[in-house]
Amino acid sequence: MSTRDKRAATREKLVEAATKRITDDGLASLRARDLAADVGCAVGSIYTIFKDLEALVLEVNSATFRDLGAHVTAAVKAQPADAYEAQLVAMGQAYAGFARLHPNRWSAVFNVEMSNAAAVPEWYNEQVKQLFMIIAVPLAALRRDLDEADVRLLTRGLFAGVHGIVLLSVEDRISAVPTDDVPRVIELLVGSAVHPPV
Repeated sequence: MSTRDKRAATREKLVEAATKRITDDGLASLRARDLAADVGCAVGSIYTIFKDLEALVLEVNSATFRDLGAHVTAAVKAQPADAYEAQLVAMGQAYAGFARLHPNRWSAVFNVEMSNAAAVPEWYNEQVKQLFMIIAVPLAALRRDLDEADVRLLTRGLFAGVHGIVLLSVEDRISAVPTDDVPRVIELLVGSAVHPPV
């Protein structure tokens, strides 16, 4: 096996090991020494492949984004093509369901620490944009009273509202909406966002 192939194989093993540790124990448990032991490489080898642990976590999060996107998209496709409000409700509820099923992976997407905005790879930003587009398309169809800039703002606001509801629920905070009520609260939140004020 060539050096290049060995490096690629080690990279893949590191991503797999990091994914397992994050899935099982959460992002805070991730340590270079543990990963090196899992993969059977020197700690220094990790940093010849990844700039830092944050870069490795971004690779894990990339797969989580893809899985989350597929989960949400499937929920949207289950709705009629022109049922835009139902699509938004379905995607919010699917988002909540994914977070409940994969709490540590979901949490890692939002808790990875980056030293500065410039350090975030463009491919990562692109995946975030694609998730927002899933929301923006039906929202724009429903809120024709808003210009493009306001649709973008409302998209982010609606995501933030659903995310906050889900975050408090997943973390079982004292102010959280009871788990059984989360789907209905998301439905109410979407309804308030998509119907123009009279």
